[in-house]
Amino acid sequence: MEDMIILSGSNNEDFSKDLRENRKKLGLSQEELADAAKISKVMVGRYERGIARPSEGTWQMLRKALEDRFFQIAPRPKPEDVLLSEANTDQLCQRLKELGWGSIKLE
Repeated sequence: MEDMIILSGSNNEDFSKDLRENRKKLGLSQEELADAAKISKVMVGRYERGIARPSEGTWQMLRKALEDRFFQIAPRPKPEDVLLSEANTDQLCQRLKELGWGSIKLE
């Protein structure tokens, strides 16, 4: 598994390929991705085949579903291996908590 999820914009010609590759890389079926993104399985298939393009809102839901799955299966670093120094650490900490990380300590 690569270190990140890259999903081209919905109007990009690589979108269909990126969606399928990311879904498979993360071990998700079309149905599982559809459930996580709250869309129909039929539409996931249409997006992957390039028959349809998602709206911006649907693209965001697909991206979030893929990112959530990535963080579920990605190895978690030991607490001493994490150093956060960006100005938006509150947002990052909130997102990590939403994904099931326990307490997060900033030094």
